[in-house]
Amino acid sequence: MRKKLLALVLALAMVVSLMVVPVSADTTTGTYGYLTYEIEDGAVTITDCDGSASGELVIPDTIEGYPETSIGDYAFYYCYNLTEVSLPSGITSIGSYAFFCCFGLSELPLSSGITSIGVAAFSGTAYASNEDNWIDSVLYIGEYLIDYSGSGTCIMRDGTTLIAGGAFAWDDGALTAIVLPDSLLYIGERAFEDCAGLTEIMIPASVRVIGESAFNYCIGLTAITLEGSDFTTGAFTFYGCRNVTTLTVNGTMDISWSFLDELTGLTTVVYNRE
Repeated sequence: MRKKLLALVLALAMVVSLMVVPVSADTTTGTYGYLTYEIEDGAVTITDCDGSASGELVIPDTIEGYPETSIGDYAFYYCYNLTEVSLPSGITSIGSYAFFCCFGLSELPLSSGITSIGVAAFSGTAYASNEDNWIDSVLYIGEYLIDYSGSGTCIMRDGTTLIAGGAFAWDDGALTAIVLPDSLLYIGERAFEDCAGLTEIMIPASVRVIGESAFNYCIGLTAITLEGSDFTTGAFTFYGCRNVTTLTVNGTMDISWSFLDELTGLTTVVYNRE
């Protein structure tokens, strides 16, 4: 319940912030059927959908000759008459609350190549409400982990490439251990924020991006193991993880990692050069 309430608070806060964000002079806006879009840097982002849209909605591969690559924050917010949205194969990013409370949305086909899925992107959909779509307390859409509602140890299934934003966050300490697969590439923003029961984390060498605030305020965390170093991090990756005392790096260590300054309790660094 706390997780859902916090997700709703964040949703409302983002709605307010979106009201005051100006459109860049270099951004072109327009409409395509039920859809509102922006074109920036040669790529299309769907920013809104008319609430009267119903049934199956097909989003084209291109608009005005530009590839459709992103679904923006709140783009389909409360489009509750939609039952299926067919996304083009070129989509790489789905924003926070993109399909929030699309109550009728039961089919969510996602192609490979997505590198970012925001917080609560599919919360409140028929797909997320269907117990048959949950495996061991985990909601997957294809190769993407969308949400988690369990406790204790979570062993992610092999082949998972992405953890969506906020997937494990705000869990009242329920998650105590996580096994990340070697297939994992992207850890979303706030993915494990405030997971106070998590005591250690091993990040596989396959990971390429760790999103902003991914492990923010995991105050139970005492040890971090990095199996590789070829990744980028967002701001506040381990902010508030004051009880981390040991960092183990297996491979080449990148001393430019900004998150090292966030580990204020760090006393031991184990560096295992390849």
